[in-house]
Amino acid sequence: LPILVIGGGHVGCEVAADIAIKCPDTQVIFATGNSGLLANHSQWQVDYATKFFEKLSNVVVYNERCKEVEEEGGGRRVFLLQKSDAKVEVDVVIQCTGFGKPNTRFLVDSEVRLNAQGKIEVDSETLAVKIGDNEENSECIYAAGDCIDKPSNHQMAMFAHFEGEFCARQILRNSAGLPLRKFGVPPEKCFALSLGPRDGFISLLGYTVMWGRVVPLAKRLVRWGWFSVVPWLPKYPLWIDSKRKVPTRNDSDKNKA
Repeated sequence: LPILVIGGGHVGCEVAADIAIKCPDTQVIFATGNSGLLANHSQWQVDYATKFFEKLSNVVVYNERCKEVEEEGGGRRVFLLQKSDAKVEVDVVIQCTGFGKPNTRFLVDSEVRLNAQGKIEVDSETLAVKIGDNEENSECIYAAGDCIDKPSNHQMAMFAHFEGEFCARQILRNSAGLPLRKFGVPPEKCFALSLGPRDGFISLLGYTVMWGRVVPLAKRLVRWGWFSVVPWLPKYPLWIDSKRKVPTRNDSDKNKA
């Protein structure tokens, strides 16, 4: 049962590593694209991931793009590697390259501004959606995640989480008649990459601060704490905002009177 994993970024590396280790009898064909493994990362991190996959006998890595071709018979999907012109037949394909255009077609006829790629244009300081052609920002509509116009290296779960949390705070402040806050972008290149259940590395501000067997465990603990413990802490801003009564603009006008 050959499996083709397309995309050499964080998700592609983790998916290919998990399948190869947990299913040692399955052949994994890993097409990373022309840029190879972990593009825009340090050479040490690229070499670490490369050596990891070289040690796995059931993984074949191709640093080139591929496209599906139609061939009759066999029942398997056939892909053509664009540099070597080699063909591979697989039963399962896992796409880990992301999507070039977001699903924003429903906004085409609205006043929300979209760029050439179909991404929503927002104010970089408030994440308010831009409206019309006069550089105006919406007073009550915000957007977050990969659907907004932002640097490609910010298209990660970490940034989407902070953006979503920030937008929730903006909505609460807007409903209370309070001034909007400025968005503080979290540090870049702060991530944990697990390579199977017993390997990986953690990068902080471009520096590799941890690697080896402890990384997957540390990643699971951080994820558990972030989603299971942090929301229940009494000083967690969203928890406080969600429990208290949010004043309206009318309440603010009454207080002024």
